Amino acid sequence: MHTPSPSPRLAGRTPHLNALLSALGLLTLACAGRGGKAADPPDYVIPALEDLGSSDDTLGQVDRAAALEGALAPDLASIGAPFDFATAPQGFRLAVDSAGAETIDDDVDGGDTANEAPAGPSYTYNNVVHGAAMVLVADAATSYVVGVPAAAIAVTMDGESEEIAPNVWAATNTVVYGGGSVTGLFVVAWVEVGWIAQLRLWTSDGRLNNTLWLDGFVSADRQFGWWDMYDEAGSAVGALEWLGDGAGNGEFGIAAFQGDSAGDVLGYSFLDGDAAVGFHDQSLGYDYWVNVHPDNSGSLQDPQYASGIESCWDTEKMDAACE
Repeated sequence: MHTPSPSPRLAGRTPHLNALLSALGLLTLACAGRGGKAADPPDYVIPALEDLGSSDDTLGQVDRAAALEGALAPDLASIGAPFDFATAPQGFRLAVDSAGAETIDDDVDGGDTANEAPAGPSYTYNNVVHGAAMVLVADAATSYVVGVPAAAIAVTMDGESEEIAPNVWAATNTVVYGGGSVTGLFVVAWVEVGWIAQLRLWTSDGRLNNTLWLDGFVSADRQFGWWDMYDEAGSAVGALEWLGDGAGNGEFGIAAFQGDSAGDVLGYSFLDGDAAVGFHDQSLGYDYWVNVHPDNSGSLQDPQYASGIESCWDTEKMDAACE
């Protein structure tokens, strides 16, 4: 995958996140006291195949129709194993960032790279420093979009889990924030080719009442899946698709469906030590990307840097001609 790279324009342009923050203050979920139990258990809603989102062509990481070939409703499927929340894949947990490109960030974090260069005007680190800044922006944008849903997932996964119907399991948990509480409910159903899942939330003030927040799919081998994200009104506002082999190789794509961000796609790719971060800006028609190789060399393209020409660095992270 050679994806376009991130743009600062993504940050602050996601209505889903703004709605989440104003409605719940869910950022506190990550550090609030966990392990609470809902005083009033929810009315369970069994996920149905026909209710899954249909953003097939938005990202392209996963062929959703092919993934669901042979799927059966939970009550018709053969007896399957419960989904193991404790070892859930990164994509399911929305644990997405540039982990495979950490070597590039060293140049920003250290701050002393330029002082280590040999004397002479040809020894510069402009390209790798700019690439590192692009990666940092991508991670900040990703955290902004998925950080709160990821916290809700983590908290709910820590709750009590039980089988509520044949091939259907639920986990629920409540956390307290301020003078109120937020309860998360996961319902996961085996459908012969994998699991379909829903995350619903409700608040003690009644603003959310068993409100669908995420729904998606995890393949039987747990190596690919997706999440669709919804707002309080039930409108799809974004999606994340993912693939991973459990050995460090994988792809993640995040797309926005509404507002100024509609059509924007942010992607990560990791394959045999190569890492790529990319962003497509739909409104401007711009593609940005950063590639980092295992030997620390890499390249980037940014329409607002170096006249939009591909820019590279070598194994010492010094500016170099692109081959």
